[in-house]
Amino acid sequence: MSRQVVLAVQTKTYNVWLNKTLGPIPWWGWWPVSDSKHITVTWDPDKTTMISAKLRVDATAVGISNFEIKVNDARAIYLTWRLLEQGAKKEAISKDLSSLLLNGDNLFFATLSKNVGTVLECSVTFTATLVIEFEGTPPDTGEKPEWEVWLEQNWPYVALAGGAVVLGGVLYGLVKREAR
Repeated sequence: MSRQVVLAVQTKTYNVWLNKTLGPIPWWGWWPVSDSKHITVTWDPDKTTMISAKLRVDATAVGISNFEIKVNDARAIYLTWRLLEQGAKKEAISKDLSSLLLNGDNLFFATLSKNVGTVLECSVTFTATLVIEFEGTPPDTGEKPEWEVWLEQNWPYVALAGGAVVLGGVLYGLVKREAR
């Protein structure tokens, strides 16, 4: 009699974008607006069995527009808002990415564009979450600590503040030297 080990299905989530806004594309503009992210998801095929990978997207659009998310250059999500309605239009969609997700670096690319003939301003605010179901050892999504994400978003301000401190120190030294 052989023993079988039954592993429980586990879930890991990763926020690809959280309340990200693309746009606005002004009434006179026709160029698309986009954002991309490299997400590294790695797992050991001997220790991890991938059950599924899904991309969940909640999007709120203002204006007549098209919204697309590609994963590794393949279209995963496509939403279009064609009717002129008052206020924002909301959509929620989930797409299976099992065939698109690679063991390693994955490129997520979001694009907002206007529909042909539209002269109104448009924008979209969305949250995209990657949900991975697996058995065995959890895959590594390479998530960064919160302080590192903050530093990536605010590095120009940190650099300016550091430069101001250095410049202030130099000026202070010059003033002290002149006072002697």
